[in-house]
Amino acid sequence: MIGSWIKLGLQIFFLFVLFLVLTFPFERMGPRIAGLVEKGLSQALSMTAPHCEISGFGLAFPFGIKMNRLNCTTDGEQPLLDAKAIRLSPLPFQQSLTAEMGKGSMGVSTNVSPFTLKASKLGVDFKEVELSVLTPLILNFVRASNPMMMSFLTGLKIEGTLSGEVQAPFPPLHRATGKADLQFKDLRLPQQPLLDLLGLTEIKFDTSVAKMKLNLGKLEIDNFAFISNSLSAKASGNFQFAENPDASNGSVEFKWQVVESDALRNSIAGSQLLNRECPNPDAQKFCTKRFSRPSDFGNFFGGN
Repeated sequence: MIGSWIKLGLQIFFLFVLFLVLTFPFERMGPRIAGLVEKGLSQALSMTAPHCEISGFGLAFPFGIKMNRLNCTTDGEQPLLDAKAIRLSPLPFQQSLTAEMGKGSMGVSTNVSPFTLKASKLGVDFKEVELSVLTPLILNFVRASNPMMMSFLTGLKIEGTLSGEVQAPFPPLHRATGKADLQFKDLRLPQQPLLDLLGLTEIKFDTSVAKMKLNLGKLEIDNFAFISNSLSAKASGNFQFAENPDASNGSVEFKWQVVESDALRNSIAGSQLLNRECPNPDAQKFCTKRFSRPSDFGNFFGGN
């Protein structure tokens, strides 16, 4: 008799939960979620809060949330983010999100420690995501992290697709673990203001890959190469991060090549690149610079 009552009670509870789910006004949640996305993008990119709209917000069985589209624009009504067919799985301690980006797709997963309630893992997977779709996010990230770079990147255009994965490291770096394994297909910079300064109409990359891993603070660059018939760069080596950043050390070899052409020679910025000192050229005429301390990176890329 008691077992029958327990069984009946569970059935009633299940039907009650099902009724709540089916009658829940998910459409009212869309604007609230959009507001959270606006706030998150504003904080992450240090920008004025964008305007985001969500359509088709609802329940995705068995456990999850779906959105037909999430579209965000800047305060100047420039496109920032456009994702479709979004699925969010907000399970305790592990969340995942998948979305269509242009003709490709992207997935994001996070793990939350049950002891600290802080994210302990963040992974992003790309599957043939069009780089033109990611360009607005890239520009706003650069604007937030290094505003001076924006003077060179105004009107940036990137074509091609991105596939691979990134597992973001969490501070402190000297104990962090992560990796990046990215492949770019048909990577191309079409005509734009940046290339006009160099006298070039486009740059097509024959090789474009970035593969590196970070294990307990030790960075190993397995394959980093962006090779074209005009401008190329590649890197290899390892670098150990220390608790005191100034004590970090390693051996990273950076190579670059500027192929001489009439177009480069006849432009002001191009001629400056050609006339720049080329240390330790190898057999393929790649200039070579080795870094062992953090200050080496700052001195070289900072122009000192």
